[in-house]
Amino acid sequence: TREDLALCYQRFQELNTQVVHSKFVTGAKATYRPGSELVKLAGLDLLDSQAVDQVLSQMKQSRSPQLMAGMQEIILKWVEIMRTKFDVLVLPHHTQVVCMIICLQYIMARLKGVETDVGALICQVSTGEGKSAVLAMLAVFCAKIERKKVHVVIDDEEL
Repeated sequence: TREDLALCYQRFQELNTQVVHSKFVTGAKATYRPGSELVKLAGLDLLDSQAVDQVLSQMKQSRSPQLMAGMQEIILKWVEIMRTKFDVLVLPHHTQVVCMIICLQYIMARLKGVETDVGALICQVSTGEGKSAVLAMLAVFCAKIERKKVHVVIDDEEL
């Protein structure tokens, strides 16, 4: 099935009815708008290695100003590592990217000393929706871009 970024935002708005949360979703939508997706996949056979190379080339060339600084670079590196390790193209889902943007908005505001309407931000990510990928990329962003120490604690030795 084809992913739909506009539908992704619609679901975020439906699930996050509080005004405080809606501000973060609105901020994410301004950063990662429908039509500004990471790559254009329409018509590509992702089992074909040339098509996969084309997707990676798109990601390397596209430095979307709408995407937060550094995030696209981290996503590209993650995609390349997954391809090398598992010989498959693994792209983040829109829900993962939107979740990362929402979290990064909150984190960056707190790092800059900006008061937010919430003391903490918790994101609910269901089983199989990529919690590990979201947390790993958030940790890398905070460590690489913001130069902060990051501790990630897990209880699954395979991860």
